[in-house]
Amino acid sequence: MAAAIPAHATRAAFRPSFFLYMTLVMTLFIFSGFGLTYWIPMASGSLAPLPPVVHLHGAFFFSWMTLLVVQSMLVSTRNVRLHMSLGTFGIALGTGVFLMGLLITIISQGTSNANPSPIANSLAYLSITAVVSFGVLFFLAIRNKGTPDVHKRLTLFSAINLLPPGINRLYGVTFGVPLPLLATYRLRGVRELRVRHGRAIRLSLSYVQRRSGEMSEKDCRRRNRQRPFSRTNSSS
Repeated sequence: MAAAIPAHATRAAFRPSFFLYMTLVMTLFIFSGFGLTYWIPMASGSLAPLPPVVHLHGAFFFSWMTLLVVQSMLVSTRNVRLHMSLGTFGIALGTGVFLMGLLITIISQGTSNANPSPIANSLAYLSITAVVSFGVLFFLAIRNKGTPDVHKRLTLFSAINLLPPGINRLYGVTFGVPLPLLATYRLRGVRELRVRHGRAIRLSLSYVQRRSGEMSEKDCRRRNRQRPFSRTNSSS
């Protein structure tokens, strides 16, 4: 007869991880920054008319950040099955984020060419590198979905590229500091930014490769430990 399982043992234990905290912080920055310049003006009726593509772009990005929090919550509650079942939807949504980011960047570049400004080229460079970096890291995260330690780190790295617009708006409205991140990047010129950005990508990829190798070695050792046990069972 099967033993009775206590009710409290069936409930998933909630253990918040570093990745849950980070996704919550990033989502807070995104929603706070755009809340001051988009959600609150829209609710009060003071938002200037925007093309539909801008609203669609926002819907994809806000949905993506919300999904990251939901997925991190599911993992923290050990509900891995539901987390994995949302994977196909997450791939579709992340692809939409990448495509909408490219589209908005192209449209913004056309607008800046019609109305040139001293920071237009630097802003375009940052926008392009952010979108491309998100796409590359998102693709690598999907490729490594079978290795959770690598998958979650790549997903977190990809989301970091979406932070600057929200942080810039939060600082700009709250402290009256226009584009603080862009000003920081321009301290030593765009050329040095390219060098540092490439170095950061190389370090991130080398870390992921190292973690993948460590996980592969652990899997091999675990399989080797299980083989004698399976042989013993088969012989008995």
